[in-house]
Amino acid sequence: MFRVWALFLVACLAFACKAEPPPEPVSDGIIADGVVSHLGIEYAVAERWKLPELNESWEAAAGFTKFGPACPQKGQAVMTEDCLFLNVFAPEDAKNAPVLIWFHGGGFIAGQGGSGPKTFADDGVVVLTFNYRLGRLGFHDWLGWDENAPRNFGQADMVAALEWVQANIERFGGDPKDVTLMGHSAGGMGVQLILTDPRAEDKFSRAWAHAGYGAWPFPKALKIMPEVDARINYGGPGTDIPAADIVAQTPFYHLPYTDAPFLREQPAGLWDKGKAVDIPIVTGWNSYDGACTLGCAGFSVEGFLKRIDSPEIRAAYADDFAVSDTQAAQRIFGDMRYGVSSLELAENAKKGWVFYYDARQGSAPGAYHGQQYDELFGGVSSDFRTALLSFIKTGNPGWDADGVGVFSPDLESEKQGLPGAKRAALTQALDAMK
Repeated sequence: MFRVWALFLVACLAFACKAEPPPEPVSDGIIADGVVSHLGIEYAVAERWKLPELNESWEAAAGFTKFGPACPQKGQAVMTEDCLFLNVFAPEDAKNAPVLIWFHGGGFIAGQGGSGPKTFADDGVVVLTFNYRLGRLGFHDWLGWDENAPRNFGQADMVAALEWVQANIERFGGDPKDVTLMGHSAGGMGVQLILTDPRAEDKFSRAWAHAGYGAWPFPKALKIMPEVDARINYGGPGTDIPAADIVAQTPFYHLPYTDAPFLREQPAGLWDKGKAVDIPIVTGWNSYDGACTLGCAGFSVEGFLKRIDSPEIRAAYADDFAVSDTQAAQRIFGDMRYGVSSLELAENAKKGWVFYYDARQGSAPGAYHGQQYDELFGGVSSDFRTALLSFIKTGNPGWDADGVGVFSPDLESEKQGLPGAKRAALTQALDAMK
């Protein structure tokens, strides 16, 4: 018997010796207040309108003490298309820590990774932010591209960032098997896109999508006559146009295209089929999300109301119309674009939670788009921040999955959503837009 145990012990020791040693931590970065910040890591490289390729030699740059340039967008001083950079903020003693990947907002035309959610590193989370290509450089569809040619390059950049995390995050003390995605607005929509993208399968554990808009109709890829297609090569149009001139051509928020590889139909249609939503998901919106987003999406109050007006809409939003057409249009736009999308995604997830953020400021009729991020990123304790941390660490935000977490001035939580008549009127209006 002793001989058997001795042989077993020798075999175990031999296996242990063959096991790979833990990865060496990245030595560069900035250490302050117990957090190590690694800034400006080039996670991938990409030519204009080409798919990204992971940068296998990213560590050769060394330093990592300043942010890389943002991807081209209006009003930017440095206009470079070499912009696929990420940033990692890790507790100084991080080991197998949960990972939070932040998808920035900006209507797919603006924004960058930055340091917004850095304070979650104080709570034992490894935080990663990243840039992705924007506007017509990231999500445009040029005439003449073959229907199977790559499109939605910003979405491909998001997948590449997740691939980089799987390959490298252990070096920063993060657990690649414990990854939460989180985004707001276009970032929330980016998270929702990733939920439907087979390239991202098994690269994350849970997702928090704030103010995503997957139920909002996306445009389809442009179709042209065969004789025109024969005269234009993929990638040819505009390859010599300066990036500044290209971003200047997009005055309002941009949308990805369907009828494209990895996004053949509307995202909400993919949710209905239950694709890639077999993970814990939190999604939600603010009570007055449309205040600034209506105009930024290219709508006037009059034009929007003319497009979606109906007796059902007028009845459902009578209180807002009684104040003004502007308040009604902004409330309806927020509920339609972000509220319906949130509810539909949660209902088609096996583990789905919805929140409705209604912590108002002053005499405002509701919580504005993005208003909650001072609370979330400020590092100050709040019920909303506690819910997010609980979700990152346990996969549960702390309220019933069949209800809506309501975050208001008294921070009560109760079952509440868009009342039936409101949701029915909004769904009818959305269907008419498709």
